Amino acid sequence: MNGFVYVIQSSDHTVKIGSSSSPKSRLSSMASGTAAELKLIASIECDDRKHAFAVEKDVRRQLKPVHMRGEWFKINAHQAAHIVKLVRTGKDLECIAEIVEVDRLYSLPDHEGTKRAHEIKQKLQREGKWAKSPMAIMWEEKTGTSLY
Repeated sequence: MNGFVYVIQSSDHTVKIGSSSSPKSRLSSMASGTAAELKLIASIECDDRKHAFAVEKDVRRQLKPVHMRGEWFKINAHQAAHIVKLVRTGKDLECIAEIVEVDRLYSLPDHEGTKRAHEIKQKLQREGKWAKSPMAIMWEEKTGTSLY
C-alpha cells in the first residue's frame, strides 16, 4: 500500500506534517473537527506506509526549532513541502537547517532576525535550494525570467 507524507496549512498559517495512505481523506476528517480553514499543500508519495512514517518522523525532527504543538509547525507551507521532498530523496539535507532557521528568524518579534533571514534565503536561492513559491513559478512560466 502506498504511503504519503502530507503538508496541510491552517488558516492561521501553521502547518501540519503527517503521513497517511490517503491525504485527501485525512484532510476531510481533520476539517470536520475544526473551525479553521485547512488546505492540502502537498502530498509526497513514498515507497510504502513504513517509509512515509520514517520520512515524517525525520522531517518532524528537522523542524523541531519551529515546532508549536503535536504535529503543527510555524513554517512556510511550501518550504515544509520542500523539506519533505529533500528528506524523502536524501539530497541536499545540509540546507534543511538553514531553511528552518529562515522561518524561525522571520517569526522573531520586532523583526530582530529579518536581515539574517534575508541573507540565508538569498544564499539558498543562489544555490537553487530554496523552494519557489507558486507565484514565482507562474511568473517564470509567463515571462521566461526568474524572480531569484
